[in-house]
Amino acid sequence: MVLVCCPNLMWFSKISMAAGAVGVDLVRATQSDPPADIRGLLVDLAETESAMRLIERHAGRIRIVAFGPHVEVETLAKAEELGADRVVSRGELSKTLGAVLAWLDGADLTER
Repeated sequence: MVLVCCPNLMWFSKISMAAGAVGVDLVRATQSDPPADIRGLLVDLAETESAMRLIERHAGRIRIVAFGPHVEVETLAKAEELGADRVVSRGELSKTLGAVLAWLDGADLTER
């Protein structure tokens, strides 16, 4: 199961469709605590403050992929500094979304 923090409804829809295609269950990040069986976090850096808090909270415990606009160099670097395992641009995520979701759910990157 993958925790998703993405306020953009178009991106969340794209993520949901990709998750369904690769058999990954999603739970949307809210104010409440996520279920205990979360294996990964996909976080949109558009909501910078809350995204960084989520990364800090889960770093080292689950797999984390952060994504955002390629022009937001400092924000992408900060996410990596706080413990995101992978930090990618929106374009890169779009090309590899299914594989990223499978990896966040526990698969090896070479499995898909």
